[in-house]
Amino acid sequence: GRIGVGAFQIKTTPFMARLSAEGAIEIFANSQVHIAIEVVGYFAPPGPGGLYYYPLPNSVRFLETQPGSSACVSHNSPWGTGGTHVERVSLNCFGASIPTTARAFLGNMTATNVSSSTGTITLFPALVSRPQVVHLQLPPWETASTQAIVGLSPGALFSAYTSTRMNLTLDISGYFSPEATDRNGQGMLYYPLASAFRLFETQGGPGACRTQSRPLTANQEVTVQGRLTCGGATIPTEAVALSGMAGTLVSSPDSGSVTLFPADQTRPRTISLLTQGGSFPTNGFVVRLSRSGEFRIVAERSTDFLIEVGGYFAP
Repeated sequence: GRIGVGAFQIKTTPFMARLSAEGAIEIFANSQVHIAIEVVGYFAPPGPGGLYYYPLPNSVRFLETQPGSSACVSHNSPWGTGGTHVERVSLNCFGASIPTTARAFLGNMTATNVSSSTGTITLFPALVSRPQVVHLQLPPWETASTQAIVGLSPGALFSAYTSTRMNLTLDISGYFSPEATDRNGQGMLYYPLASAFRLFETQGGPGACRTQSRPLTANQEVTVQGRLTCGGATIPTEAVALSGMAGTLVSSPDSGSVTLFPADQTRPRTISLLTQGGSFPTNGFVVRLSRSGEFRIVAERSTDFLIEVGGYFAP
């Protein structure tokens, strides 16, 4: 994965990194930067205490604080300064079902700092002390999004802490459970690739498995095959979901969003990446594949776009 940082900017981005045989990762920066890495979990061969991943049929808008919103859980005002809110993820909403046995969820969080001070937001399991980590740090009146894997306490509860007044949108695409099978079928294991590869790019550069020499057209869906052999890596026919990094270079000065979703589902209201004019935002993603192994990309505004894959989920 990668993160693009402008001069004197603070950026956050999620990642999944394969470890070497010695248990190490390498970090490369093309300019002088300060960096902090926060770890929420790890993937290992099946064993005691391990969890299986269950991708939802399609991502759902779980929570929103904007007035008049349409979400599984709606709040009609921003969350306050220094406040902690507790929410239950177990749900049956918009065709998605998450059981109380879930121990973590995977999704995308978008937050807007409606304050004149820099603010942070942290998601963590309910009924435990708040960790000294942050999911997003936002300057006054700015909006940003990030992928998040959030642990759940018994009963599928999590807490959200905001240091300033913030509006929050939370989309959920899957969950982790100790059950090998549940009402949603068979649980998935994660398979990291030996090396990530570029699956898709719109700037026609060499090295991508699929390229096109024009930006994504606003609101026009593009279908991409996710099961393939490319760049020395193979995504097998058993793969149910892809994991990796997505990035944009916005052709329009306006902000917008990009959504990844299974090719056999209708476009959801959720977003995978928030774009900001003139910047190069990146975000992690996990997207479920259709039965034929495909997913779709749709951008709210014209944008150049790339996808790099680092692993996949399969039985």
